[in-house]
Amino acid sequence: MFQNRYVLFLIYLLMPLGALAMGGGVYLSATHQTFKIPTGAMRPALVNGDHIFARKVGRDFQPQVGDMMPVFPVVS
Repeated sequence: MFQNRYVLFLIYLLMPLGALAMGGGVYLSATHQTFKIPTGAMRPALVNGDHIFARKVGRDFQPQVGDMMPVFPVVS
């Protein structure tokens, strides 16, 4: 099928890299989340329209001074 050894080399190189990229995407989507800041309530640190990348935390998380905790608005 593939007679050229350079083509085989590229296939054997790109398949693991593709699997690694897909695994990294699954890991990031399970452990992190993106948010868009809807209001200016957190000024001056975060302004209206900012995009942030936040880490999802477990139940044993203990907030410390300086941590920003997302507040989700209630939509009715």
